[in-house]
Amino acid sequence: SSGINAEYGYVVEASFPTLLGRDWIRVLYGSDWLEKLVNSVSVADQREAFIQEMKKSVIFSPGVGEVVGYKAQLNLKEGAKPKFCKARVVAFAIKEKVCQTLEAMIEDDLLEKIDTSEWASPI
Repeated sequence: SSGINAEYGYVVEASFPTLLGRDWIRVLYGSDWLEKLVNSVSVADQREAFIQEMKKSVIFSPGVGEVVGYKAQLNLKEGAKPKFCKARVVAFAIKEKVCQTLEAMIEDDLLEKIDTSEWASPI
């Protein structure tokens, strides 16, 4: 398939669903996203300015963001039964780093430490 490299993605002809639809592209790049993209591909200076502008977006700020205004929902198949998987083995060489990362994620409220669960894949 043919494509136009726009540094952050490609425009291609394909018969598969897109990863980011126009709604998300509008959130990431603004309502005039198409004009910015077309201009950024055709003129090098405008392209670089566009890239720098996008790097200032909240989307690319350090740390973990928060999705506001959406409620997550898991749809389970009818009759689905809980499954508990045993913890995965962590290589000794990286075990300390993994433990530090998990503790930091718990401190940042990204993970919640639990003792038991019917639905789990422990780490």
